[in-house]
Amino acid sequence: MSSEITDMPAREEGTTEELLDVLGDEHSRAILAAASEGPVSSKELTRRSDASPSTVYRRINHLLDLGLLDERVAFDGDSKQTKVYEATFEHFDVSFDEGECVVEPHEYGQVTSAVVALLEKLPFDDVETSLDGRELTVKLSLTEEVVEDLTSRWLDGFTDSKFR
Repeated sequence: MSSEITDMPAREEGTTEELLDVLGDEHSRAILAAASEGPVSSKELTRRSDASPSTVYRRINHLLDLGLLDERVAFDGDSKQTKVYEATFEHFDVSFDEGECVVEPHEYGQVTSAVVALLEKLPFDDVETSLDGRELTVKLSLTEEVVEDLTSRWLDGFTDSKFR
């Protein structure tokens, strides 16, 4: 399943109580775990969650409503259309703030953006990044100063008595 046809409209974010309920439900957790690995069909979600198809469809619809899943139409190998589902978040933060429990899902792009911003602040000549699905590739070009410092530290390690 490869070609994306359309993205479905964005949904409302879930409340803390709704998110905790989802995390407490074994079928929802199984669906989210499978969908966090990449686009997956409802048939595969049914197999992996060990639940009936009707249970899986109810959970999928609820997870879509909470904004925890994206639904797309993709083509399989025979050019047949099928709906696939993918998690919209990388992880949840659960915290207690001013006497209240707060659950916050973090989208995949948030973490990638933070990593790239950090790398751009470090002493590199150039930082190249590319994001392919959920794989971030980073190419760093070191400044001459950093190369000299690393070389010096490496050579100092060999002259240290513990390496003799």
